[in-house]
Amino acid sequence: MEKGETNISSVSSSTSINFENYTRLLYAFKETHEEANRLTLLNNRLKGLNNWLENRVKALEEKLNNLINDFENLEVIYKTLLTNVTQVFVKIVNLLKRRFTILLKLWISFQKTNQILKLFFLHKNVSLVKLVWILIHRARKVVFQSLFQPSLKNN
Repeated sequence: MEKGETNISSVSSSTSINFENYTRLLYAFKETHEEANRLTLLNNRLKGLNNWLENRVKALEEKLNNLINDFENLEVIYKTLLTNVTQVFVKIVNLLKRRFTILLKLWISFQKTNQILKLFFLHKNVSLVKLVWILIHRARKVVFQSLFQPSLKNN
């Protein structure tokens, strides 16, 4: 019986070792399985976040490209407006120069008229008709030159 008892005791000790190993393996498997499930959930969340971030980056890149195009269009508009404003400014300066020249000619004409009137009152021998004719002739000449010649030059 000793042999049978040793067999039984070795079987029971072997079963006990196997059960202990099985329990440890089962516990390790459950821990590993739980960790795998937790990592799977975390991985799915991170994949979702990654997809959302990739879509957001694409949207921001598209928005950036649109803003770059808008900026380039605004730059073209700015340059065009600057050119137009410069041209208008040059035209205004030229117009002011012409108007100033006209005013200067009128002032000179009035100065000459003033000198003629002084001569008339000083010498009294110049006839009134001659004085009026000189004044009208000079006034017509200055007004004609100042009003019509600049427009004739532009055309």
